[in-house]
Amino acid sequence: MIAPTVALAVLMAQQSSPPSARDELIAIQGIRNCEGVRAFDRRYPQTRHADQLRTYRVRYCPVVPPRIAQAPTPAPRPPARGQPRTPAAPPQVPAAAAAPLAPERCRWKVGTTTGRWTLECRDATEQWIRTPTGLRPTDVRNALAGDMSALRQLGVFYRDQTPPIGNPVLARQNFQSCESANTDCAYEVALYYHYGSGGLTRDFAEARIRFHRVAQSEISLSGGSQGAAFQAMGMYCEIGLGGARGLDGAIVWYNRAASAGDDVAALLASAQASVAARDRAEPELRAPQTARPKMEGPLRLLPPPPPTDCPVTVNRR
Repeated sequence: MIAPTVALAVLMAQQSSPPSARDELIAIQGIRNCEGVRAFDRRYPQTRHADQLRTYRVRYCPVVPPRIAQAPTPAPRPPARGQPRTPAAPPQVPAAAAAPLAPERCRWKVGTTTGRWTLECRDATEQWIRTPTGLRPTDVRNALAGDMSALRQLGVFYRDQTPPIGNPVLARQNFQSCESANTDCAYEVALYYHYGSGGLTRDFAEARIRFHRVAQSEISLSGGSQGAAFQAMGMYCEIGLGGARGLDGAIVWYNRAASAGDDVAALLASAQASVAARDRAEPELRAPQTARPKMEGPLRLLPPPPPTDCPVTVNRR
């Protein structure tokens, strides 16, 4: 028994009169395989339904590219007698993705399931431990290229980690590299001078200069370092560390820190204001002033003193 589609194709091939568009459409809708497509092509070479026929041709008669015959690989010839055998080359393993640059004593390891980079560092027992941190895989490379934000992130990493992963010297070096464009870095360097850490000797005068520079700067990326510098300048003026002592100037700095949101500075400003009011009311409680020595010889003109960083702007009553 002949299949319906093949019989339809044979019947169409036997017709001699030109078919109508309706007959062509019925013939196209009856195509179910590639043989029906070929029979329709033979019967209707100039069909008026070429777009519909193209759909059936793609569906039932896909074009398979011809296979290219490859020459067989010749078998290696055995070495002649007396010649040593050449060792076979090891199989080539596809190279893995290069790991990003990591801080000292650390490495980046990619997860097998997530595909994300995680930081692992060696602790005091030389064991690799996962180190949670805000450091990104590109920060070390960007820091070496001079990126200020990456230098700060690398400095924070070395500052916050415990030794031997943490390194105060490397933290201070990274902060010094970005202090010209970031007040947070400049404030960290001032702290290293204040405490005498990070490979630096304690120097209150240098720390005072740097705290004052941060307090007077208008560039602040995080907003927290400038308020802390206000409080540090208030303490330096109150005690007289690294320079002149000025109680009124300390009150000014404490008030500026309180305006920046420092509650402790507000309490210090109130306490120092009460001490200043007491000193003005009872001058005999102040420290006795020593008599100035008499000058001998000709009068010499001295250079003007540098501007003080403890401003006196408190109104006296």
